Amino acid sequence: MKKLLLTLFSLCLAATFSFAQSAKYEKINFGKIQKTRTINVSEQEDEFLANVVCLEAPHVSGDNYKSYLQALKKDITALYPPKENVPVQTRGDADNPLILNDFFGNNTGPGIPLDNHIAVSSSTDQLVSVINSHIAIMDEQGGSLKNLSLSGFSDPVDVNHDRVFDPRMIYDDEEDRFILVFLAGSESAQTDIVVGFSDTNDATGDWHVYSLPGNPNMNTTWTDYPMIAINKTDLIITGNLILDDVSWQLGFDETVIWQMDKIKGYNGEAMNSNLYKDVEFDGINIRNLCPVSNANETLEDNMYFLSNRNFAIESDTFFLVQLTGGVNEPSAEILVDVRKSNLSYGAPPDGRQEFKSLQTNDARVLEAIKLGDDVQFVGNTRNIENNLAGIYHGSIFNVSGTAELTIQHLHGGDRDLGYPGISYAGTDDNSFDVIINASHSGPAVYAGSSVIYYDPALGYSDWVTVREGESYIDMLNGQSQRWGDYSGSQRKYNDAGVVWISSSYGHTSNNNFTWIGKIARPDYVSSIYEIDGTPLETKVFPNPSTERIQIRFEVPQNTQKMSFNLLDANGSFITNIHKTSAKQSGESLISFNTNHLEKGIYFVQIILNDKIHLMEKIIVQ
Repeated sequence: MKKLLLTLFSLCLAATFSFAQSAKYEKINFGKIQKTRTINVSEQEDEFLANVVCLEAPHVSGDNYKSYLQALKKDITALYPPKENVPVQTRGDADNPLILNDFFGNNTGPGIPLDNHIAVSSSTDQLVSVINSHIAIMDEQGGSLKNLSLSGFSDPVDVNHDRVFDPRMIYDDEEDRFILVFLAGSESAQTDIVVGFSDTNDATGDWHVYSLPGNPNMNTTWTDYPMIAINKTDLIITGNLILDDVSWQLGFDETVIWQMDKIKGYNGEAMNSNLYKDVEFDGINIRNLCPVSNANETLEDNMYFLSNRNFAIESDTFFLVQLTGGVNEPSAEILVDVRKSNLSYGAPPDGRQEFKSLQTNDARVLEAIKLGDDVQFVGNTRNIENNLAGIYHGSIFNVSGTAELTIQHLHGGDRDLGYPGISYAGTDDNSFDVIINASHSGPAVYAGSSVIYYDPALGYSDWVTVREGESYIDMLNGQSQRWGDYSGSQRKYNDAGVVWISSSYGHTSNNNFTWIGKIARPDYVSSIYEIDGTPLETKVFPNPSTERIQIRFEVPQNTQKMSFNLLDANGSFITNIHKTSAKQSGESLISFNTNHLEKGIYFVQIILNDKIHLMEKIIVQ
């Protein structure tokens, strides 16, 4: 691979642009990336799934980086003391999202940090959940199909196996394939990007594995924090190049963009590739470029990226970067623009716990999706109303034109928020509804995961807890604990309104583990059959009905919310019959009039604690 570096450099200096006069970059035609080998995941033996972690506080992007960030957070707390009693209102008129299913994620030891990412197939219903440093392939009920460490996956590949980390997953619905990307090595002498393409839609089968240089400039830098996305022809990888053993102020060198031919990767062929580097605005390298993924199954020809001033104590600046063509288009170029948001954001304070604190890193854009000509995105921030750790949710309307950019700060009430993900939850292309997931924690709330639903016409729902923590996180020596650098989120492309998430929660062992959830928009209907959980004992009478119907059912303990929806014979949502927040358990009964309904077959959907449990058939005569 290193030999490849000696033969690849055909350099193209970029032009300047009328709308961003000071923007420039360098484009390198990196030539063909050869496949390292093909592996069969089901044949990879990794019985021990061993993982060694250091219990001294690990430092992202080098020791000096983390030291600087900790000092910055002390300054933030001093300048903006927490205001714990300030009410924060972001609730709109949207109903709450539904939890269709949820279960324990990767069956392995905890990750430090617990980076979570997930991909979900439309054709095989396989889930691939990746963390530091493990791969779990499961079915949609949480059944295990294959467990493998990142080291086990890359064992046949000539890379640095001393440290494998920062895994990312993506599912390509158009090609019905998976892509896995992770890093190997954190020093310039031995740093690589491992890229795997599934040969078929079966994640347990063959994968074509490639290796990209983590030090493409052949200097003293290594690659950190990859982010990935796809368009019609390409796999896009961004990564931060970090200098070896240099003070933080000089430690960040630049963020680069890799562009490679994904179709060749799926076929196990040599991939054409480009590298974009020295992407600047006003003479300063733009850092942490977040690729904007497709919101639905429709892929585009170009690619957008978002960045900001992630270490600023307070800023309103966002950078909008566009790559105008695919890897095989010689005229493809980088365009850079800058936009001001309506509200400021800033590097967040650490998340609170009953004991010790949780690192929140900085305010970089963590995830972004595009539908039509609009973009939505999320990241960490200091909540400007109460100065606690929160998240921002942003929108860009008319991204190819004037690109108006707005953000909204979200807070979790009695809990701090961090590391959000975002996925499209709409049922058509006319409404950009989303589900946002985030990690939560607080002085009286154990670390867990939550979701919120956003409808542009109605606003936000309440936060709904997917997994409440069992204890605080205490894995490292010292006050500051690692939470995770990102969470996973993906729309289920063939099931409109459904989003799969992966996030972390505090276990009774004081470790953090992965929890996976299947989340749906409020009016989602999947089928007329039981969806999840232990079947409820129900009795419908009279059935058929002419005037009024009653449904008797058993309510499990700890049920705090109930809702009942009326569906038509095809399982489509008609209306909500009743909802209540009354806390109760045991045998219960709901009754309602049916004389205003047309004759025919209907279904009553029973929802307890935002989880769909049952559809009950009724007949109106």
